[in-house]
Amino acid sequence: MSVSIIGTRGCGKSTFIGLLHQGMEMYTNKNPDNFVYYVTAEVGDKILDIRNNLLQGEYPAATTRHQLEQLRFLMGFKPVGVEKIVNLVKNFSSFGQYGDYLGMILSVYDIAGEDIQEFKINKQVTQILKQVFESNILVIIVDCAKFTNATSGRKYVDMLEYDKELAVIIAAYVEYRSKGKFKEKVNPIFVFAKMDALDTEIANNYFDKLERKYDVDYNYETGNELMESYLSASRAAVYGAQKVGVPLETAKFFYSWVQEDKIEGVAQAGAQHKLKITKPDGGHTRNVFPDHMYEEFLNYIRTLSYMYSDPTDHVEDIFGKVGKT
Repeated sequence: MSVSIIGTRGCGKSTFIGLLHQGMEMYTNKNPDNFVYYVTAEVGDKILDIRNNLLQGEYPAATTRHQLEQLRFLMGFKPVGVEKIVNLVKNFSSFGQYGDYLGMILSVYDIAGEDIQEFKINKQVTQILKQVFESNILVIIVDCAKFTNATSGRKYVDMLEYDKELAVIIAAYVEYRSKGKFKEKVNPIFVFAKMDALDTEIANNYFDKLERKYDVDYNYETGNELMESYLSASRAAVYGAQKVGVPLETAKFFYSWVQEDKIEGVAQAGAQHKLKITKPDGGHTRNVFPDHMYEEFLNYIRTLSYMYSDPTDHVEDIFGKVGKT
């Protein structure tokens, strides 16, 4: 069962993927015998371009929808009790629920308005929507840059339109799931991206605790508060879903941002936005981002891998028989 990562155009999916890659690098160093990840050369080229842009202090270039459809990579977690560690490439075919590692495929998608419209009007499901709708693990990237306390003006209108778009995506997912015969439960995850783009008056209410540590209860309360305040239609769609047997209200919440270099509150000279780079003692160069959130995201995916590990035939269908002996 794949993990589907979805969101609207420009919501921050590429930055999330670039930071997730850095998070996986750190996670690998912490868990060298228990975690591996794999991408094909083509996909690795795209993901590393995103990562490298971030490490050069620049936000990723805009991606096309076609590019996002091709971003699939595999995470492997060693189950507790398995003593023998195997090489990923040499034993790639062992990935799956019976292998040495529990493999989870992550797929990144844009959700296009025309796909949703087709589903609403004709109940036709494109191949992309089918893959998203049939995923038990759904990661929804939320664009926090849309939030505003204003009650009029352009930004307020943009927030209302974004709320509508997100609510319709959620409603479409719920409608499809409620009418299908799915035995496994839904495991929704909301990632609030671009937290650094929040208006100061909003950010001051939450950032202090979110920056310091991951707290599952506080994350849940914060996510619901933010949705209630700024995405009320989307929140209503989430809570309404339980009435038709799609429990989105049990979602996990994570938060993402990346710090910029500042000079007396102004972006670094010579660049409108210059991302902050750090090199911890004994560590790799990385951006300044909430690595504790990304570590806990990976830990949660690890937990889910015990229930939804992708079988070998699914892995090979997507990635091929890499290094099979």
